[in-house]
Amino acid sequence: MQFNSSSGGSNVTTIENNIQSCLSLSREIIEHTLGPMGMDISIFESNNNHKVMDSSSQYLPYMENQSLQERDSMSISEEGNNEMMKSNNFIITNDGSTIIKYLNIEHPSCQLLSRASLLQDRLIGDGTSSVVILTCELLNQALNLIKNRNLHPSLIVRGFQLAVLKSKLYLNSYAVNSNEKDIESLIRTCMQSKIISQYEEYFVNLIRNVHNHKLNLRVIYPNKNFKLFYFNEIGNDMSTTCQYSGYKFTNLKHFNVNQFNMKNVKILMCKAEELNGNFVSKIFRVSQSNLENEYKKLTELCDYLINELNINVIFNVGIGIHKIVQEYLKHKNVLCVGFVDFKSAEVLSIIGNSIISSGYNNCGYLDEINLTSVDNGNYHLEILSNSQNHAKYIWNTIKISSPNSEISNEIQRSIQDCMGILNHTEQVCPGGGATFMDISKYIRTLNYPNQLQFILEAFSNALEVIPKVLSTNMGYDASIVLSKLRSIKNEQYFGVSMDEQVSNQLKSGVIEPCHLIVSIMDRALEFSEMILRIDENIYIKPFHSNVKM
Repeated sequence: MQFNSSSGGSNVTTIENNIQSCLSLSREIIEHTLGPMGMDISIFESNNNHKVMDSSSQYLPYMENQSLQERDSMSISEEGNNEMMKSNNFIITNDGSTIIKYLNIEHPSCQLLSRASLLQDRLIGDGTSSVVILTCELLNQALNLIKNRNLHPSLIVRGFQLAVLKSKLYLNSYAVNSNEKDIESLIRTCMQSKIISQYEEYFVNLIRNVHNHKLNLRVIYPNKNFKLFYFNEIGNDMSTTCQYSGYKFTNLKHFNVNQFNMKNVKILMCKAEELNGNFVSKIFRVSQSNLENEYKKLTELCDYLINELNINVIFNVGIGIHKIVQEYLKHKNVLCVGFVDFKSAEVLSIIGNSIISSGYNNCGYLDEINLTSVDNGNYHLEILSNSQNHAKYIWNTIKISSPNSEISNEIQRSIQDCMGILNHTEQVCPGGGATFMDISKYIRTLNYPNQLQFILEAFSNALEVIPKVLSTNMGYDASIVLSKLRSIKNEQYFGVSMDEQVSNQLKSGVIEPCHLIVSIMDRALEFSEMILRIDENIYIKPFHSNVKM
């Protein structure tokens, strides 16, 4: 099967433009962030559009002015979802998925490429830059086959599929079964490119303790999902980051008191949408016009909450609390908080083992709660709890200490990546590009007829891009490093090293989960196939009706 470029020249042009756009994104930005010596990228809020040149000297509008609004620092997911608190005007990171997430990507093929990185981040937590780089190199090799060998994209896709299948079969015998000592090596390898590497020993122990705590909880509660929460304390040294038995909120504002401290706290959480006629809805939805008539009823209901249910703290989710109720509860030494956002409410419900509802039988408990007033009407609400009684979740919290919010972002992302890697530790492979290099050598030994052989060779060439970029970012001559790696015939596990250009990565303790390598190849295959199958880009202008309503 051949691809007739003369009869379908517009198709070749479309594919080439799509691939060149993806290559620009990868080579201009993503490749520089790979590996332990990869550079950070800062994304600024600016009045000018930021653009990157493609190969035909046309501006590629994939990074434009985008407002970076302040977000809360908490992360709620299986291991945290890489949602990070940012400053008002910029973020600094070397994480591929985070960079792509905050770029306003307009080109359709680049949008597909960004989804590959984001999907890798969601599934594994690491390898987000490698996915983009490998996908783009597969596309680059495919473009060479189309232009120089006149091969059809569908045939190239089938050849890539065969190569990935053979690579997975090779990994079954290539990978090494992990042991307890490998956990520490996995953390160290994942940490090499992170900001926390300067406090390596401290953070290795911290992440290992968090992981062990998670495993111990899952032995006790095998049917519960794990949640890892984060909060920031700005102005402290990074080495004071630690596990925390509770949570500290800095984004809650609507309190009825300025100072509050209580132990053995019983809490009630209410959701405004569900307040339909029961006693909670009557408290929070009092009409101003009938205030005097209902004041007695209000006090009776408040007394019921306090005396019969022994409620110490009330959190109202999404709506405020009437002033009369606030003052009455304040007089009775009951803390009430209004306009609680839903993310904060989720943290409270899991840590306090409570359910957000309009009923009163689903109260939760906290070991201790402390409220302190800060300047400009802001408050710090600290909750302490060691309970793991929530019906669906077990949890842990990490207090992130750092000099500023940008470093806090990177610490959180680094911990999340390491925790994500530790979800897949059954078999391990050498890092430093060694696995990709050994797979590349294996693919070159395969013999297939005609065009398939060219495609397998192209796939093998594409795999070498990982050690190539790693060596470049370490300051080595990539051609010399690749030549040394190719010359090693009878030994495995040799990759790019920071101490010397080439070394045995298993002996050096530089390892990665085998599942990570498989995931990178799967994502790269999926999204390169999608881009190669795009026959034409059709841009449709938004419809604007002339009919006046």
